[in-house]
Amino acid sequence: MLHDTPIVVEVDDTSIEDGLYCLRAAGYLGREADRHIRERLAEANGHVGEGATLVLNLCDVTFIDSAGISSLLSIKQEMLATGGRVILCNVPPFVNQAFNLVGMSRLIPVVDTVERAWELAKS
Repeated sequence: MLHDTPIVVEVDDTSIEDGLYCLRAAGYLGREADRHIRERLAEANGHVGEGATLVLNLCDVTFIDSAGISSLLSIKQEMLATGGRVILCNVPPFVNQAFNLVGMSRLIPVVDTVERAWELAKS
């Protein structure tokens, strides 16, 4: 089954600079997504400082459920509590359909490319 694929969150070390972090998620985004994302952020920089921006590249996500959407919102709330933010990019069409159903773009910025996410993060 497609949703049995575990989540893999990778850190793109070349894109960590001045409080900007880029993570790429792959596989099934479900209830464990927020834990995996937090772990990768911690590995990338020990901890994420105040005002940091997380660019989350969803290009390789194969499935997302309501728990995965909830995980993304949880990460957003944590980042917001420290003056930071989350930007989502490269969202596959089927994930975008789920996002449209819940109005995700009103809650977290969603852009087409990593480059556009970085521009938005730096503005």
